[in-house]
Amino acid sequence: MGKSGKRPKGDQFKQADIEAMYVLTKNWKSELLLYSDELKFFRYLIDKHVGGMVLKENLDTVRELELDLLRAGSEYKYLLRKKTNM
Repeated sequence: MGKSGKRPKGDQFKQADIEAMYVLTKNWKSELLLYSDELKFFRYLIDKHVGGMVLKENLDTVRELELDLLRAGSEYKYLLRKKTNM
């Protein structure tokens, strides 16, 4: 694996040593945790700051965005469980 920390391609992935794969997995987990923090922040913004300022015409759009955040949170939790149970 190169020094860039990016995922190896094709046969390089098979040849990557255990240590490199550990570092890669650790980086993925770190990114997932950051993703979780960002989702929490966006939900906070919607709940505390946007909710009272939304025009009636835009309520459906805001609800769709909130549902997207909920789905993204579910996907994050699934990926984190999958990565940590390997």
